Amino acid sequence: MSHADRLLHAFDHWEMPPDLPRPRLFLSPGDRARLPELVARYPDDWERLRQAADAALESGSGWGTTAAVGLAYLLSGRREYADHLMAAVERRLDEPDWVLTTHRAMGLTVDLGVAHSVAEVAWVYDWLHGELAPTQRSRWREAIIERGLSLFLRAHQGRTEWWADSLHNWRAVICGEMGAGAVALAGEWPGARQALRESLLGVLATLDANPADGSYVEGLGYWSYGIGRTAWFAEALRALSDGAVNLFSHPYLQKTGQFALYMTTPDLGSFNFGDDRYAPPSGELLLLLAARTGDAHARWLADRLQTWTPFSLLWRADLPPPRPPDDLPLARTFARTGATVVRSDWSPQAVYLGLKTGETTANHSHLDINSVIVNAFGERLIVDAGIWHYDHAGGFFDTGSRRWDYPANSTEGHSTLLVDGRGQRWGERHRGEVTLMKAAPEYTYVVGEGAAAYGPEVKRFDRHLILVPSGRVLVVDDVELDEPRRLECLWQFAGQADLRDLHRGRIALSAERAALDLDLLWPDEAAGRTIRVVRLTSDYVPSWDAAPRRREQGFSYLSVSPLHRRARAVLVSVLAPRPSQVAPAESARLTASQEGRVEVMLDGTRWALELRRRAVEQSPG
Repeated sequence: MSHADRLLHAFDHWEMPPDLPRPRLFLSPGDRARLPELVARYPDDWERLRQAADAALESGSGWGTTAAVGLAYLLSGRREYADHLMAAVERRLDEPDWVLTTHRAMGLTVDLGVAHSVAEVAWVYDWLHGELAPTQRSRWREAIIERGLSLFLRAHQGRTEWWADSLHNWRAVICGEMGAGAVALAGEWPGARQALRESLLGVLATLDANPADGSYVEGLGYWSYGIGRTAWFAEALRALSDGAVNLFSHPYLQKTGQFALYMTTPDLGSFNFGDDRYAPPSGELLLLLAARTGDAHARWLADRLQTWTPFSLLWRADLPPPRPPDDLPLARTFARTGATVVRSDWSPQAVYLGLKTGETTANHSHLDINSVIVNAFGERLIVDAGIWHYDHAGGFFDTGSRRWDYPANSTEGHSTLLVDGRGQRWGERHRGEVTLMKAAPEYTYVVGEGAAAYGPEVKRFDRHLILVPSGRVLVVDDVELDEPRRLECLWQFAGQADLRDLHRGRIALSAERAALDLDLLWPDEAAGRTIRVVRLTSDYVPSWDAAPRRREQGFSYLSVSPLHRRARAVLVSVLAPRPSQVAPAESARLTASQEGRVEVMLDGTRWALELRRRAVEQSPG
């Protein structure tokens, strides 16, 4: 029996009590028993919660502060907290439609907007249940059912809307949020148990479809969103069943905290790829995972992010002590997601190298195979262009063609290779793969194979990366084409590019606190090369909402090309990050390059790389 089957079996054999107490959303019987003593036990947390709730009242904020205001009400009984949440729900019920404008144009009856509204109204309905007048309670309940749960059951059971068969964040979020609505109505609505089971089926389908290593193919931002809503549903169901149905026992949730750990850069940003922002993971999700799975590394990262949530009062007793990740490897490959991380150490000043391979067909993916990012000394240096504003009507998600007209989505927006000015292609067979990762005491060596991401003109595109003890990165691109073509290696950078030392093959890329010296070893001046610094901007009006606004977005990149067309080429560069106040190190030198072998003098050491044998030799210079 699979783990999903065991969880379904546990749900089907769990007897729902006929008279479930309130509040029940995210609050188990033990949690409810602890509520009266929390203020005295954790006075600092209570004071922070009270301040957050009062700030919400002063600003008039509605959603996004439900947990703070609601929990403050449960702990204090202050009527103004209840009034604030009731007014927010009434405004939500006055909205003519909960479907987001863009999705309504697609003919959907249930979308992310509907799911969020159901969960938010249900949360307040449950926590303020005793404060509601009978007519108000009935009206809110009918809204949750008629505008959400009934439509959800029809769509998910009948697979009448595309998301009901999806295996990405849409289904996870919708099923998770609808599950919260069903928890709130359990015992009051005959369809609640069926809605709960349907939510469980959808969430389990997405968990089972995720990579077994705990990673997430849509990137860290969508991990925070999709797995975040999954985890909140898991918490609601665990509390309702008093632990009888515990989704946190699923193998994916047991290990997924490590994905967030590795994807978080030393400066508390992220190895962002696809339609992902440069932002840290959800600290609240990390705390919830730590509390329910015992992941002490997740607790450590949440503490580094200085995470506080209203639920800190409830979870603090369940959290393991934080454990630094010093016991974990410094290099990790998440094969299916296509994210490989190499770092010098776990400190905030570490050199952090990310290599992106994997699928081009994953939800929200870009044409970014064999692209790299570099973060060092607390700053981004080689970057990903990141998310651009969604332009649904303009074709932002038309993977057949128009999605790749948005520069950040195409190969042009990534630090990888163009051939004759063209980039990679979208499709099941167009992908990349890390075929070697060797972590030795003296170096870490990674090889990404990316030829399949292109058309038949590219026979080989192997990117060899070696992180040496000084923090420099040797980058060797072994390229073979069907005929002589123009090659163009792109480097997306943050900050400014200084070409004054180009005569000796060096380009200085400087940000605010850190810099990166890029040594171009081949093509060199003797072979001839073309170097451009490009600032690309796009100006368009994305149609996300009813009043779309003009957007200008862009990025800067360095383009390095051999002067002449080549059928075979070995491009050699060295990336040397340093703090801004530290003087540049001596330039690296290419001492030999012949068929299948490259030798580079770097930091007084001769590094010899056998490209086809994937072997590294080092000797004193």
